[in-house]
Parts: sequence; C-alpha cells; structure tokens
Amino acid sequence: MENGSPDFNEWAKKAFFLSDLEEKYSIKGHQFDIECIYKKEDLTALLVELLKLGGFDHQVVAEGLDEAENQYFTHVSISDRLYEFQTNSLGDHVDLEGIMIELDRLTKTEAPDYQYNRSNLDGGQLVFLIYAETEALKLAIAEGYEFL
Repeated sequence: MENGSPDFNEWAKKAFFLSDLEEKYSIKGHQFDIECIYKKEDLTALLVELLKLGGFDHQVVAEGLDEAENQYFTHVSISDRLYEFQTNSLGDHVDLEGIMIELDRLTKTEAPDYQYNRSNLDGGQLVFLIYAETEALKLAIAEGYEFL
C-alpha cells in the first residue's frame, strides 16, 4: 500500500505490523472520541462496546442521571456482581480515570489474567482502549507493539 508519500508509506507499514501483532496476540481494541457523552444512553453505549472487547456476558441493570451529583451512571451486572460506571453530566467528556478504575476492578474479579489499557498520550480527543491477556500483551510489547 504505497502512495508515493514517505510518511504515509512508513505509517502504513507500521499500521500493518501492529495489526499483525494484535491478531497474533488476540489484542482487541476500540477507538472513540473522548467527547462522546451527551446523554445517559451515551455512557451505556460506550460501556457496552468496551465490555464486548472482553466478551463479558453482562446486563445493564440501571442507567440514569444523578442530578444532585451531576453524574450520569450505568450499573452493569456480570456474574451476579454489580459494577457502577459514572461520568460528569455537565460536559461531554467521558471520565476516563473513573471508567478505567471500574474496568480494572471488573477484570481483577472476572478475568484476572486480562487487562484493559488506554492511550490518550497526545491529550487529544481520540482515545484508544485495548483488552488483552496480560502475558500476551507483554510478549507483543517485546516484539514492538505500541498503541497511541
């Protein structure tokens, strides 16, 4: 996939290389705009996508707006355990720190050999979140895997 631009050609080679490592090590990813929360259903929709990465059999048991705390919330049940995700309702940014804390708690309980990781290194609007087996991710990184 060459188009004559050296920058594009290098980017394309790297993209294919990373894609091959993702396939080899079963790394699943989801990219989204950090400014994606406009109503309570948006938080739920994002969480459903993130939980799909891990193949978690889940049920959304509640979603809503806590007006006193200015928080959208989504409660998810997995293996008869309740996980609560929330983000501020006054803006459109998803609270990545809070979401990651709850995803970490979820994986430690439901799939301790796996983990979620995220990248928003440039501080921009796009976030890339991955889900992978911890040891497989270490091997992929040793082979040059990186995600931005």
